[in-house]
Amino acid sequence: MITICKLNGNSDVRGWVVSSAMRKRGRKPSARGKSFVLLTWLFLPCAVQSAAGPHVGNDSRLSQAVPFSEFRSEKQSWPERVIWQRPKVFFGSQTVIVRDGMNTRDDHPFEDVHIVGDHLGKLIIRGGSISKPLVMHDNDFKGEIILDAGTLQVDDSRIAAKLIRVKNDTWLVGSGLALPLDGPRRQHDQHVLIERGGSLQVGSLEAKKKDQIKSFVIKGNLTVHGDVWIHNLESGAGSTLYVEGDYHGEKGSVVHMAIDERSRLVEVVAPSHSMAHDKLVIMGNSSGESKVRIINLGRGADIDYARGLIKLITVRGNSEAEFTLAGRAVAGSYEYRLVRRDDRDPASSSLKDWYLVSDASPTSGNKQQSEEPAGDSSSPEGGTSTEPVSEGQSESEQNAAANAGRSSDSKLNTAQGKALSMRAPLVPRIKIIRPEAGSYNSNALAANTMFRMNLNDRLSSYYQGEGHGHHGSVWVRYNGSRNHLNEASGQLRIRGNKNMAMLGIDMLASSTNLLDQITIGVMGGYGHYGGRTTSRVSGYSSHGKVDGHSVGIYGTYQQNADTQSGIYLDTWVLWNRFNNKVKGDDLPLEKYTSKGVTASAELGYNAKIAERNNVKYVLQPHAQIIYQNVRSANLQEANGTRVDFLNRGRTQTVVGLRAAAHIPSGLTSTITPHLELNWLRSSKNYGVRMNGVGAEMDGGRNAGQLKLGVEGDINQRVSLDVALFRNQGNSGYYETGGNLALKYRF
Repeated sequence: MITICKLNGNSDVRGWVVSSAMRKRGRKPSARGKSFVLLTWLFLPCAVQSAAGPHVGNDSRLSQAVPFSEFRSEKQSWPERVIWQRPKVFFGSQTVIVRDGMNTRDDHPFEDVHIVGDHLGKLIIRGGSISKPLVMHDNDFKGEIILDAGTLQVDDSRIAAKLIRVKNDTWLVGSGLALPLDGPRRQHDQHVLIERGGSLQVGSLEAKKKDQIKSFVIKGNLTVHGDVWIHNLESGAGSTLYVEGDYHGEKGSVVHMAIDERSRLVEVVAPSHSMAHDKLVIMGNSSGESKVRIINLGRGADIDYARGLIKLITVRGNSEAEFTLAGRAVAGSYEYRLVRRDDRDPASSSLKDWYLVSDASPTSGNKQQSEEPAGDSSSPEGGTSTEPVSEGQSESEQNAAANAGRSSDSKLNTAQGKALSMRAPLVPRIKIIRPEAGSYNSNALAANTMFRMNLNDRLSSYYQGEGHGHHGSVWVRYNGSRNHLNEASGQLRIRGNKNMAMLGIDMLASSTNLLDQITIGVMGGYGHYGGRTTSRVSGYSSHGKVDGHSVGIYGTYQQNADTQSGIYLDTWVLWNRFNNKVKGDDLPLEKYTSKGVTASAELGYNAKIAERNNVKYVLQPHAQIIYQNVRSANLQEANGTRVDFLNRGRTQTVVGLRAAAHIPSGLTSTITPHLELNWLRSSKNYGVRMNGVGAEMDGGRNAGQLKLGVEGDINQRVSLDVALFRNQGNSGYYETGGNLALKYRF
């Protein structure tokens, strides 16, 4: 054998090996048995470089790294070109650094070469960006790849590195063909380490097809301290990350996943459910802990428990990692939680896979009934379904059910324990209603009732006193109240404060017979409402705000303006416009407007029933009908949820009786204490549909009202009225407030 070698500047022995071979001994050479020549390229790396290599992050040690621009690609024979398609660059066991714009000495960029190196080598990447990543193709580099700065993209590439380290503020981006999941698990030595602040992105940033679904295969173990983005901005939901080895998550690690409506890409227990979603498939074991952040969940339809569960994470080995939601997962009217279950055997103690569900499953055991039930299984809108539970439930089944309940987000589980029913032959599966549904409803209620009033609220007592008739007036009114309501299922508790001020002036005050009076005036007002809705099941809250104004006119007819008897008729019409806000915990702020007309017609009669010691006692029966049509246009939340308001045209009727005693305090002034009882009834509840699922406000549709106040004349032209009221209805509804009216007669 004849060998021709050379020693190049990189301290590697490279050369051509020329050898001759003959036919096997023991045979006669013949014309056909001629010798032949083998020409082979030999590469022998020299063990000169330190095995430890440089310490990344220490600039003084980085100076020991050899720039990629110092290397020259090797010429290849014709068969090699067919196989590799790219020229080879041999690193040996050296530490090599690659920066933006670096080419080999023979002008080959990094993405155009096939790198080769042994397991002692290190490749430091300091180049690429999100918009223009550094691309790595198939290679035989078996050392450590350190992504120290920038972005590295590996699409459909066979990467042989034993370790890929993704450091702070860097991105590893890749996609590849998904492997079949029904084959045997393969052992791999490769390890991908995502350090804190580093990110792994599934999918190519250069994807031209927006609907191209991506998958990425890690042929080994994955350890995550930073972020894993299975959600791909280019392709939407439906991407998959396969980990052929083990998965380990450290505290602070986050897996970002998306869910969208796309019927052709569905992996749920019930195949009829049309929901595409990202997936994490772990072929080995899982350990540690990671948060899971759900993105754009609302763009799909609601997940109905009766139809199926969404499986986000599949674990083929031991499932010891704890996955919990980072923030909230919402869609439509429902809140979702992440639980570990077994779709084939829900009672199994070997729970492995992780599902997204919208039910708050009751835990087994001797749990006491909650004082405030979280749902009503008889209500079609209450969002519950029932599932039979065997009376002979085993201890292992009870423990499995309890473990499933403990697997979801800790904040969710802490609060939901207050609303779960004890075990019974039929246990309701409570659909978790979002608190934002309550905020939308309470905002609608506040906008339609902000400037609600009757004649006594506006003009104080009907009784004007001797000599006060046939006068116009300027009046100002303030009303403030605090209310308490519930959502129809009982899950949501709503608290709110409402404040408003109005100013009005009589433009016309005349009489047809010197006894009666007709008054026409204009008025306007400003109002504010702030409310908070809290879920008794999830513990999350949302805040609603309403700010707006109104302008309108009023007209009043009084049969006897100078006395304390006779009928009266009062009407008013207001145009209202409001700015609304809803802000849920961990969700973007939603803004929308509402506007429309409110109007009233009221009829009453003042009857003097007695007079003693110059004190006149008057009863006033009255009835009022109020038209409420302040509406909001349908909207779409930032998460994609469609919100349809069901607050079109409703009426509220008020029937009551007022008792007053007019006590003279001077020649032309009186003090009038008064007591009023009313019954309020609305034609329908306020409601909202979110992705087609309804949620209604309960209580307040039928309520009793008690008013107690006193009016007095400050002087001949100025009077003041102060009143307190309390509304009490069914389902825990109540409202407490006060009214202050000041009037100046001219």
